[in-house]
Amino acid sequence: MSPQAYKDAREKKCTVAVIDERPYFPFLSVDGNDPATVLQAATAIVQHECNVTAFTDVQEEPVVERLSGGITNLLFLVTYSPQHKVLLRVFGAEGMIDRDIENATFAALSLKRIAPAYWGRFANGRVEQFLENTRPLLVREMGHHHLKIAQALANMHRNFAVPSHLEEYHPLQKPSLWTQLEEWLEQALQALGKFRTPQDCDKAASLSLETLHQELQWLRDTQIPSHAPVVFCHNDLLAANILLHEQNGSIQLIDFEYGGINYLTFDIANHFNEYAGGPPHDPFPNYEWLPSPAQREEFVRTYLTIYKNETPTEEAVQQMLQELHGFLLANHLYWGLWAVNQAYAEGCETFDYMEYAVNRFKQYAICKQQDK
Repeated sequence: MSPQAYKDAREKKCTVAVIDERPYFPFLSVDGNDPATVLQAATAIVQHECNVTAFTDVQEEPVVERLSGGITNLLFLVTYSPQHKVLLRVFGAEGMIDRDIENATFAALSLKRIAPAYWGRFANGRVEQFLENTRPLLVREMGHHHLKIAQALANMHRNFAVPSHLEEYHPLQKPSLWTQLEEWLEQALQALGKFRTPQDCDKAASLSLETLHQELQWLRDTQIPSHAPVVFCHNDLLAANILLHEQNGSIQLIDFEYGGINYLTFDIANHFNEYAGGPPHDPFPNYEWLPSPAQREEFVRTYLTIYKNETPTEEAVQQMLQELHGFLLANHLYWGLWAVNQAYAEGCETFDYMEYAVNRFKQYAICKQQDK
Protein backbone atom coordinates (compact mmCIF):
# COMPACT_ATOMS: atom_id res chain seq x y z
CA MET A 1 0.00 0.00 0.00
CA SER A 2 1.20 3.54 -0.74
CA PRO A 3 2.88 5.55 2.05
CA GLN A 4 -0.02 7.99 1.63
CA ALA A 5 -2.14 5.51 3.61
CA TYR A 6 -0.21 6.41 6.78
CA LYS A 7 -0.90 10.10 6.24
CA ASP A 8 -4.58 9.38 5.60
CA ALA A 9 -4.85 7.43 8.88
CA ARG A 10 -3.37 10.36 10.79
CA GLU A 11 -5.64 12.90 9.11
CA LYS A 12 -8.70 10.76 9.85
CA LYS A 13 -7.50 10.47 13.46
CA CYS A 14 -7.83 6.68 13.37
CA THR A 15 -7.12 4.90 16.62
CA VAL A 16 -5.77 2.00 14.59
CA ALA A 17 -5.58 1.33 10.87
CA VAL A 18 -4.54 -1.77 8.95
CA ILE A 19 -1.89 -0.91 6.33
CA ASP A 20 0.17 -3.47 4.42
CA GLU A 21 -1.85 -6.06 6.37
CA ARG A 22 -0.35 -4.85 9.64
CA PRO A 23 -1.70 -2.57 12.41
CA TYR A 24 -0.77 1.10 12.58
CA PHE A 25 -1.47 3.06 15.78
CA PRO A 26 -0.88 6.66 14.59
CA PHE A 27 -1.31 8.28 18.00
CA LEU A 28 0.46 5.76 20.20
CA SER A 29 3.95 7.05 21.02
CA VAL A 30 6.91 5.55 22.85
CA ASP A 31 9.16 7.43 25.24
CA GLY A 32 12.57 5.79 24.99
CA ASN A 33 13.19 6.57 28.66
CA ASP A 34 9.95 4.94 29.82
CA PRO A 35 9.82 1.12 29.52
CA ALA A 36 6.10 1.17 30.26
CA THR A 37 5.41 2.98 26.97
CA VAL A 38 7.63 0.49 25.13
CA LEU A 39 5.60 -2.39 26.53
CA GLN A 40 2.30 -0.62 25.82
CA ALA A 41 3.11 -0.12 22.11
CA ALA A 42 4.56 -3.61 21.63
CA THR A 43 1.60 -5.27 23.31
CA ALA A 44 -0.96 -3.27 21.34
CA ILE A 45 0.60 -4.47 18.10
CA VAL A 46 1.16 -8.05 19.30
CA GLN A 47 -2.43 -8.37 20.50
CA HIS A 48 -3.85 -6.88 17.31
CA GLU A 49 -1.63 -9.00 15.09
CA CYS A 50 -1.88 -12.29 16.95
CA ASN A 51 -5.26 -11.90 18.63
CA VAL A 52 -3.32 -12.87 21.76
CA THR A 53 -3.58 -16.60 20.92
CA ALA A 54 0.08 -16.96 19.94
CA PHE A 55 1.15 -15.61 23.32
CA THR A 56 -0.92 -17.83 25.59
CA ASP A 57 2.17 -19.36 27.20
CA VAL A 58 3.17 -16.10 28.88
CA GLN A 59 3.75 -16.92 32.55
CA GLU A 60 5.36 -13.76 33.91
CA GLU A 61 5.32 -10.02 33.41
CA PRO A 62 6.87 -9.17 30.01
CA VAL A 63 10.44 -7.89 30.20
CA VAL A 64 11.68 -4.80 28.35
CA GLU A 65 15.40 -4.59 27.61
CA ARG A 66 17.29 -1.79 25.85
CA LEU A 67 19.57 -3.15 23.12
CA SER A 68 22.83 -1.70 21.90
CA GLY A 69 23.62 -1.29 18.21
CA GLY A 70 21.16 1.40 17.18
CA ILE A 71 22.69 4.56 15.73
CA THR A 72 19.80 6.79 14.71
CA ASN A 73 17.17 4.60 16.39
CA LEU A 74 16.53 3.20 19.87
CA LEU A 75 16.10 -0.58 19.99
CA PHE A 76 14.26 -2.62 22.63
CA LEU A 77 13.74 -6.33 23.11
CA VAL A 78 10.33 -7.18 24.59
CA THR A 79 10.18 -10.72 25.96
CA TYR A 80 6.76 -12.22 26.62
CA SER A 81 8.07 -15.75 27.05
CA PRO A 82 11.21 -17.68 26.04
CA GLN A 83 9.43 -18.52 22.76
CA HIS A 84 7.88 -15.13 22.05
CA LYS A 85 10.00 -12.01 21.70
CA VAL A 86 9.73 -8.92 19.52
CA LEU A 87 12.06 -6.08 18.57
CA LEU A 88 10.69 -2.57 19.05
CA ARG A 89 12.35 0.27 17.16
CA VAL A 90 11.92 3.93 18.10
CA PHE A 91 12.68 6.11 15.09
CA GLY A 92 15.46 8.70 15.23
CA ALA A 93 16.97 11.10 12.68
CA GLU A 94 13.85 13.24 12.76
CA GLY A 95 13.42 15.24 9.56
CA MET A 96 16.11 13.31 7.69
CA ILE A 97 14.06 10.23 6.79
CA ASP A 98 10.46 10.07 5.55
CA ARG A 99 9.19 7.35 7.85
CA ASP A 100 6.03 6.72 5.84
CA ILE A 101 8.10 5.80 2.79
CA GLU A 102 10.68 3.94 4.87
CA ASN A 103 8.07 1.87 6.70
CA ALA A 104 6.19 0.94 3.54
CA THR A 105 9.51 -0.06 1.97
CA PHE A 106 10.42 -2.17 4.99
CA ALA A 107 7.06 -3.94 4.75
CA ALA A 108 7.77 -4.77 1.09
CA LEU A 109 11.27 -6.03 1.90
CA SER A 110 9.83 -8.14 4.70
CA LEU A 111 7.31 -9.77 2.35
CA LYS A 112 10.21 -10.83 0.13
CA ARG A 113 12.05 -12.22 3.20
CA ILE A 114 14.94 -9.82 2.63
CA ALA A 115 14.19 -7.92 5.86
CA PRO A 116 12.99 -9.45 9.15
CA ALA A 117 9.24 -9.93 9.60
CA TYR A 118 7.19 -6.75 10.11
CA TRP A 119 4.59 -6.78 12.88
CA GLY A 120 3.18 -3.26 12.93
CA ARG A 121 3.81 0.42 13.47
CA PHE A 122 3.06 3.06 16.08
CA ALA A 123 3.50 6.85 15.94
CA ASN A 124 7.28 7.00 16.29
CA GLY A 125 8.44 3.48 15.56
CA ARG A 126 7.54 -0.09 14.70
CA VAL A 127 7.67 -3.67 15.96
CA GLU A 128 9.66 -6.30 14.07
CA GLN A 129 10.70 -9.92 14.36
CA PHE A 130 13.47 -10.53 16.86
CA LEU A 131 16.09 -12.77 15.27
CA GLU A 132 17.26 -15.34 17.80
CA ASN A 133 20.88 -16.52 18.03
CA THR A 134 22.18 -13.59 16.02
CA ARG A 135 24.45 -10.69 16.78
CA PRO A 136 25.77 -7.70 14.84
CA LEU A 137 29.22 -8.08 13.36
CA LEU A 138 32.10 -6.20 14.90
CA VAL A 139 33.91 -3.81 12.56
CA ARG A 140 37.03 -5.97 12.43
CA GLU A 141 34.96 -9.07 11.64
CA MET A 142 33.61 -7.84 8.31
CA GLY A 143 36.70 -8.99 6.46
CA HIS A 144 36.26 -12.50 7.89
CA HIS A 145 32.78 -12.75 6.37
CA HIS A 146 33.22 -10.63 3.25
CA LEU A 147 32.21 -13.34 0.77
CA LYS A 148 28.94 -14.08 2.61
CA ILE A 149 28.24 -10.36 2.77
CA ALA A 150 28.89 -10.09 -0.96
CA GLN A 151 26.42 -12.90 -1.58
CA ALA A 152 23.74 -11.34 0.66
CA LEU A 153 24.09 -7.93 -0.98
CA ALA A 154 24.00 -9.40 -4.48
CA ASN A 155 20.89 -11.40 -3.60
CA MET A 156 19.11 -8.24 -2.47
CA HIS A 157 20.17 -6.27 -5.56
CA ARG A 158 19.13 -9.11 -7.87
CA ASN A 159 15.89 -10.22 -6.26
CA PHE A 160 14.15 -7.15 -4.83
CA ALA A 161 12.13 -5.21 -7.38
CA VAL A 162 10.38 -2.10 -6.08
CA PRO A 163 6.63 -2.89 -6.06
CA SER A 164 4.38 -0.72 -8.21
CA HIS A 165 2.85 1.14 -5.25
CA LEU A 166 6.32 2.36 -4.25
CA GLU A 167 7.70 3.26 -7.69
CA GLU A 168 6.67 6.89 -7.21
CA TYR A 169 8.93 7.08 -4.16
CA HIS A 170 11.76 4.93 -5.54
CA PRO A 171 11.89 5.84 -9.25
CA LEU A 172 14.28 3.58 -11.14
CA GLN A 173 15.44 6.35 -13.44
CA LYS A 174 16.60 8.57 -10.55
CA PRO A 175 19.48 7.35 -8.32
CA SER A 176 19.02 8.80 -4.84
CA LEU A 177 22.71 9.64 -4.38
CA TRP A 178 22.56 13.11 -5.89
CA THR A 179 19.17 14.03 -4.48
CA GLN A 180 20.22 12.98 -1.00
CA LEU A 181 23.56 14.78 -1.17
CA GLU A 182 21.92 18.02 -2.32
CA GLU A 183 19.19 17.80 0.33
CA TRP A 184 21.65 17.14 3.14
CA LEU A 185 23.93 19.90 1.88
CA GLU A 186 21.09 22.42 1.97
CA GLN A 187 20.17 21.32 5.51
CA ALA A 188 23.80 21.61 6.60
CA LEU A 189 24.16 25.09 5.10
CA GLN A 190 21.06 26.25 6.97
CA ALA A 191 22.54 24.90 10.22
CA LEU A 192 25.79 26.88 9.98
CA GLY A 193 26.34 28.98 13.09
CA LYS A 194 23.42 27.31 14.89
CA PHE A 195 25.06 24.29 16.48
CA ARG A 196 24.86 23.69 20.22
CA THR A 197 28.45 24.63 21.07
CA PRO A 198 30.92 27.18 19.70
CA GLN A 199 33.34 24.32 19.02
CA ASP A 200 30.83 22.59 16.75
CA CYS A 201 30.14 25.86 14.96
CA ASP A 202 33.87 26.28 14.33
CA LYS A 203 34.26 22.72 13.09
CA ALA A 204 31.33 23.11 10.72
CA ALA A 205 32.77 26.35 9.38
CA SER A 206 36.09 24.59 8.70
CA LEU A 207 34.37 22.20 6.28
CA SER A 208 33.81 24.95 3.64
CA LEU A 209 30.34 23.63 2.93
CA GLU A 210 29.67 26.58 0.62
CA THR A 211 31.99 25.03 -1.98
CA LEU A 212 30.34 21.62 -2.02
CA HIS A 213 27.85 22.31 -4.82
CA GLN A 214 30.80 22.61 -7.20
CA GLU A 215 32.44 19.54 -5.66
CA LEU A 216 29.31 17.47 -6.20
CA GLN A 217 29.12 18.63 -9.79
CA TRP A 218 32.76 17.61 -10.32
CA LEU A 219 32.02 14.16 -8.92
CA ARG A 220 28.98 13.77 -11.12
CA ASP A 221 30.71 14.97 -14.29
CA THR A 222 34.08 13.24 -13.96
CA GLN A 223 34.01 10.43 -11.40
CA ILE A 224 30.69 8.61 -11.75
CA PRO A 225 30.12 6.81 -15.07
CA SER A 226 26.80 7.64 -16.71
CA HIS A 227 26.21 3.95 -17.51
CA ALA A 228 26.58 2.79 -13.89
CA PRO A 229 23.64 0.42 -13.14
CA VAL A 230 21.03 1.30 -10.52
CA VAL A 231 19.09 -1.06 -8.24
CA PHE A 232 17.40 -0.90 -4.84
CA CYS A 233 20.35 -0.36 -2.47
CA HIS A 234 20.80 -0.71 1.27
CA ASN A 235 23.02 2.42 1.38
CA ASP A 236 24.15 1.83 4.97
CA LEU A 237 25.88 -1.55 5.13
CA LEU A 238 28.02 -1.02 8.22
CA ALA A 239 28.93 -3.74 10.72
CA ALA A 240 25.97 -3.05 13.02
CA ASN A 241 23.56 -3.65 10.13
CA ILE A 242 24.91 -7.12 9.37
CA LEU A 243 23.75 -9.91 11.66
CA LEU A 244 25.69 -13.14 12.03
CA HIS A 245 23.73 -16.27 12.89
CA GLU A 246 25.93 -17.83 15.51
CA GLN A 247 24.76 -21.41 14.88
CA ASN A 248 24.90 -21.72 11.10
CA GLY A 249 27.14 -18.76 10.19
CA SER A 250 24.62 -17.19 7.81
CA ILE A 251 24.32 -13.44 7.24
CA GLN A 252 21.17 -11.29 7.57
CA LEU A 253 21.06 -7.66 6.44
CA ILE A 254 18.98 -5.34 8.64
CA ASP A 255 18.09 -1.63 9.04
CA PHE A 256 17.07 -0.52 5.56
CA GLU A 257 16.02 2.98 6.62
CA TYR A 258 18.41 4.69 4.16
CA GLY A 259 17.50 2.21 1.43
CA GLY A 260 16.46 3.38 -2.02
CA ILE A 261 17.23 3.35 -5.71
CA ASN A 262 20.91 4.06 -6.12
CA TYR A 263 24.01 3.08 -7.99
CA LEU A 264 24.82 -0.56 -7.38
CA THR A 265 28.52 0.19 -6.95
CA PHE A 266 27.77 2.90 -4.36
CA ASP A 267 26.37 0.20 -2.07
CA ILE A 268 29.63 -1.75 -2.34
CA ALA A 269 31.78 1.38 -1.90
CA ASN A 270 29.77 2.35 1.17
CA HIS A 271 30.36 -1.08 2.67
CA PHE A 272 34.11 -0.92 1.99
CA ASN A 273 34.41 2.49 3.69
CA GLU A 274 32.65 1.04 6.75
CA TYR A 275 35.64 -1.25 7.34
CA ALA A 276 37.20 1.84 8.94
CA GLY A 277 34.53 1.98 11.65
CA GLY A 278 32.65 4.99 12.96
CA PRO A 279 29.21 5.40 14.56
CA PRO A 280 27.92 4.39 17.01
CA HIS A 281 31.21 3.89 18.85
CA ASP A 282 34.10 5.90 17.43
CA PRO A 283 34.16 9.26 15.61
CA PHE A 284 37.69 8.52 14.39
CA PRO A 285 37.57 5.95 11.55
CA ASN A 286 40.78 3.99 11.04
CA TYR A 287 41.40 3.93 7.31
CA GLU A 288 44.25 1.48 7.71
CA TRP A 289 41.49 -1.12 8.20
CA LEU A 290 40.05 -0.68 4.70
CA PRO A 291 39.83 -3.91 2.66
CA SER A 292 42.96 -4.83 0.77
CA PRO A 293 42.99 -4.89 -3.04
CA ALA A 294 42.78 -8.68 -2.87
CA GLN A 295 39.73 -8.54 -0.57
CA ARG A 296 38.04 -6.01 -2.85
CA GLU A 297 38.60 -8.22 -5.86
CA GLU A 298 37.32 -11.32 -4.05
CA PHE A 299 34.23 -9.42 -2.91
CA VAL A 300 33.50 -8.04 -6.39
CA ARG A 301 34.04 -11.39 -8.09
CA THR A 302 31.73 -13.18 -5.62
CA TYR A 303 29.16 -10.41 -5.85
CA LEU A 304 29.05 -10.47 -9.66
CA THR A 305 28.77 -14.26 -9.71
CA ILE A 306 25.54 -14.06 -7.70
CA TYR A 307 24.20 -10.86 -9.24
CA LYS A 308 24.77 -11.98 -12.84
CA ASN A 309 24.06 -15.66 -12.08
CA GLU A 310 27.16 -16.59 -14.05
CA THR A 311 30.93 -16.47 -13.74
CA PRO A 312 31.94 -12.85 -14.42
CA THR A 313 34.49 -11.95 -17.05
CA GLU A 314 37.77 -10.46 -15.95
CA GLU A 315 36.75 -7.27 -17.77
CA ALA A 316 33.57 -6.99 -15.69
CA VAL A 317 35.49 -7.45 -12.43
CA GLN A 318 38.10 -4.84 -13.32
CA GLN A 319 35.47 -2.39 -14.51
CA MET A 320 33.64 -2.52 -11.18
CA LEU A 321 36.90 -2.16 -9.26
CA GLN A 322 37.69 0.97 -11.30
CA GLU A 323 34.20 2.37 -10.76
CA LEU A 324 34.61 2.08 -7.01
CA HIS A 325 36.92 5.09 -6.71
CA GLY A 326 34.34 7.76 -7.55
CA PHE A 327 31.74 6.15 -5.32
CA LEU A 328 34.20 5.88 -2.42
CA LEU A 329 34.76 9.63 -2.74
CA ALA A 330 31.04 10.44 -2.90
CA ASN A 331 30.41 8.23 0.10
CA HIS A 332 32.72 10.32 2.31
CA LEU A 333 30.70 13.43 1.54
CA TYR A 334 27.43 11.51 1.94
CA TRP A 335 28.07 10.48 5.54
CA GLY A 336 30.03 13.62 6.31
CA LEU A 337 26.97 15.73 5.53
CA TRP A 338 24.73 13.28 7.38
CA ALA A 339 26.92 13.71 10.46
CA VAL A 340 26.77 17.51 10.26
CA ASN A 341 22.98 17.34 10.27
CA GLN A 342 22.96 14.81 13.10
CA ALA A 343 25.16 17.18 15.12
CA TYR A 344 22.61 19.94 14.58
CA ALA A 345 19.55 17.78 15.31
CA GLU A 346 20.81 15.68 18.22
CA GLY A 347 23.97 17.36 19.49
CA CYS A 348 27.30 15.66 20.10
CA GLU A 349 27.01 14.69 23.76
CA THR A 350 26.30 11.00 23.14
CA PHE A 351 28.34 10.67 19.95
CA ASP A 352 30.62 13.33 18.45
CA TYR A 353 28.95 13.59 15.06
CA MET A 354 30.82 16.76 14.19
CA GLU A 355 34.20 15.17 14.77
CA TYR A 356 33.09 12.26 12.62
CA ALA A 357 32.08 14.72 9.87
CA VAL A 358 35.49 16.39 10.03
CA ASN A 359 37.21 13.03 9.64
CA ARG A 360 35.06 11.96 6.68
CA PHE A 361 35.77 15.26 4.91
CA LYS A 362 39.50 14.87 5.63
CA GLN A 363 39.50 11.40 4.10
CA TYR A 364 37.66 12.71 1.05
CA ALA A 365 40.44 15.26 0.50
CA ILE A 366 43.14 12.61 0.99
CA CYS A 367 41.54 10.20 -1.47
CA LYS A 368 40.96 12.93 -4.03
CA GLN A 369 44.58 14.03 -3.80
CA GLN A 370 45.81 10.46 -4.20
CA ASP A 371 44.04 10.26 -7.53
CA LYS A 372 45.98 13.18 -8.96
